[in-house]
Amino acid sequence: MTKPDWRDPDMPVLLQTTNGIVEVSPEQATEIFAERMRKLEIMQYEIPLLNWRDDPTYNLRRSKP
Repeated sequence: MTKPDWRDPDMPVLLQTTNGIVEVSPEQATEIFAERMRKLEIMQYEIPLLNWRDDPTYNLRRSKP
């Protein structure tokens, strides 16, 4: 048995999913990551991410004006 070579373009990719760890091809991994990014972009418009400057609990020790 030989060690996996990280330079091999056909080396399988291990992904964490809700069903556990899954082994997929690099092409499938690219599609899965693209789909995840599309979902994150859509979710960002539905629920905007908070900026640390807008978070009232960021620095509770700061004196309030």
